[in-house]
Amino acid sequence: MKKIIFDLDGTLLTNTYEVQRQYFESSLDKEIYLKMRENVKAYLDEYESKHIRYDIGDLKRFLSCATCSDISEGFIKGWIEIGGYIDDSVEDGLISTLEYLKSKDVKLAVLTNWFRRPQVERLKNTGIYKYFDEIYTGEEFLKPHSEAYLNAIGDSRKCDCIVVGDTLEKDYIGPKSLGIGAVLYDKDDKYHNTLVKVKRLDELKRRVR
Repeated sequence: MKKIIFDLDGTLLTNTYEVQRQYFESSLDKEIYLKMRENVKAYLDEYESKHIRYDIGDLKRFLSCATCSDISEGFIKGWIEIGGYIDDSVEDGLISTLEYLKSKDVKLAVLTNWFRRPQVERLKNTGIYKYFDEIYTGEEFLKPHSEAYLNAIGDSRKCDCIVVGDTLEKDYIGPKSLGIGAVLYDKDDKYHNTLVKVKRLDELKRRVR
């Protein structure tokens, strides 16, 4: 294995999204806040399925339509800005796993479906930015569109790469459909055992000798 492409949210980093909730509550009328609080993941999943990349103007128009309200570009820009200050945590053993993979000359990349600036800040805040050779974000291409995976593998051969992430469609089915290896990060053992999966990220060490 020569290249491992990691998902970010729910895989490398986990958080409660409390900072995001507080921003929504302080920035939106109550009715719109409640819609966003309850449905934000579904809204973003729908946007990502219909758009090839994240764009502030496109996201503003999409969310305005989805919530039947006037979501401003200023709100979107503020949302992106506070994203770098989310209180993230990493799984025990993650850093030693990244160090091991780097010691084996494995190229490490991040493929994440959000804007670049806050995602880079989060990686830096948790001390793991230095382990990654490449970072690909939703401003380039969005998972599960094929362009996202092909862009992330770059000049590497498909057989030399694996995608690791916690979302079945975006991190497993998407790359597998293109002939790229994939490992589902299934820490809660939600999916059936016929899938190639791990419950802990340090299990990846066994795949690289």
